[in-house]
Amino acid sequence: MPARSETAALPALFLPCGQGVEPLLADELKRLPALAGTTIEPWRGGVVVHADTVDQVPLLAMHCNLESRLAQRVLWPVAFGEYRNEHDLYALARTVDWSAWITPRETLKVDVTAARSPLQSLNFAALRIKDAVCDALREATGERPSVDTRRPDIPLLLHVDATDATLYVDTSGEALFKRGWRDDKGEAPLKETLAAAMLAAAGCRAAPKTARCSTPAAVPAPSQSRRRRSPAASHRGCSAASPSSAWRRSARCCRSGSRSSRRPRRGCMRPRCRCSPATCRSA
Repeated sequence: MPARSETAALPALFLPCGQGVEPLLADELKRLPALAGTTIEPWRGGVVVHADTVDQVPLLAMHCNLESRLAQRVLWPVAFGEYRNEHDLYALARTVDWSAWITPRETLKVDVTAARSPLQSLNFAALRIKDAVCDALREATGERPSVDTRRPDIPLLLHVDATDATLYVDTSGEALFKRGWRDDKGEAPLKETLAAAMLAAAGCRAAPKTARCSTPAAVPAPSQSRRRRSPAASHRGCSAASPSSAWRRSARCCRSGSRSSRRPRRGCMRPRCRCSPATCRSA
């Protein structure tokens, strides 16, 4: 975060995104009516949205979660300061009034990310943050919350670098690319946030219900007259659909087992088969 402070509930939001998407995300947020008048600042790895007061942050977080197509998450920083070891992280987490965020009947989860951190174990750092939250609630109410790693009521994220640590409340819960999670996916699915970033980089400007591209499609669909017909597809009765698989691999004849480089005869189901249609065993 740009400002250094150890007060809880900073009047700002941090929206992480993919590398290189920061200017596109900042431009998207500036076009949101709910964020008009707020200071939006791109940073490495995300965008910072500054609010005038802490009371404005929940409404801004709601609009960012609902309307941003490029952000991966919407994080609310609640504590920020320097650290040297896990004990400093515990002390930093104790500065937050956790009774305003969670009750003993609710659950939490702590994730940790690091960049050039001197800590030897990120799992122990997450444990110390969890201990700070539980100890604060135990002192306030006499009970402590439980941990749920799948569906927590309040997910927390700790980011540490070489000298500073920032503790966030994840207002998104699940990653935003899982909104309207796909019913089916292929072998290499593309994250929805990355796909939206590609469209934004191509000049497409989308609203919640409509989308408009500033330029026409750069690559038009090829016409029917220019399409080359596959030799395998034109050969009646042959099951090979790709020319590379039909003409480049060496297939054995179904009768003699010898190799041939000639095209298959009419009616044969195998490429490069030298048999006649009447005696073809693959038909």
